[in-house]
Amino acid sequence: MPLARLDVYVAVSDLDRATEFYTRFFETDPVVRTPTYSGFDLGGALFGLFDADAYPPDHPVVRGNSTVANIFVTDVDAEHERVASLGPRAIAPIFSLPTGYRGFVFADPDGNVLELYEEAAAGAPC
Repeated sequence: MPLARLDVYVAVSDLDRATEFYTRFFETDPVVRTPTYSGFDLGGALFGLFDADAYPPDHPVVRGNSTVANIFVTDVDAEHERVASLGPRAIAPIFSLPTGYRGFVFADPDGNVLELYEEAAAGAPC
């Protein structure tokens, strides 16, 4: 199966609150907005938020901390400061691995975890 594109959707309990948080985080407005979904175009991939209560009761969706979106940034220190100013639910200190990988994790208002990282040194495994 050749992969043409990968999109990520996370379940949220309050779509308006989550949309506002991610609008500030991504510094852009969603390109898709319905009563149960908001989607942000991130370089051709879609990062979506969906109202977990919109799923039928026989198909329950777990909200918060079920998937980690791993996002490459060019300056982890600057992003850590910027994300902290957004008032996330939680934010961890920056960590470094011997391979040169540096990053940090934080939780959105629903507890969904995101990790921002700087690229590891050339040839070094993450």
